[in-house]
Amino acid sequence: MTTFSTFVRTALVLVFVAQKAVAYRCYCVYPDGGSANTVSEICCVQTGGEWEGPTYCNVGADFGSFSRCCTDPSEGRENYHDSCYA
Repeated sequence: MTTFSTFVRTALVLVFVAQKAVAYRCYCVYPDGGSANTVSEICCVQTGGEWEGPTYCNVGADFGSFSRCCTDPSEGRENYHDSCYA
């Protein structure tokens, strides 16, 4: 049983490491569906991502901050949304 427990623990660690290695590329989208490149670049800089212009921000594994920036109502972007892919 100890060998099985070690195997399971190792598998869980590998899954965790693999999830951290995923790099998401995101961009902000206008309410009409168009790509909001300027907003995407601003959000990329503000959230510490790596700009891959003219459209995408490499946000690493954490796209939550970028998403919140895209839809920030204090910036008048309450009807914007984001799009991310791995």
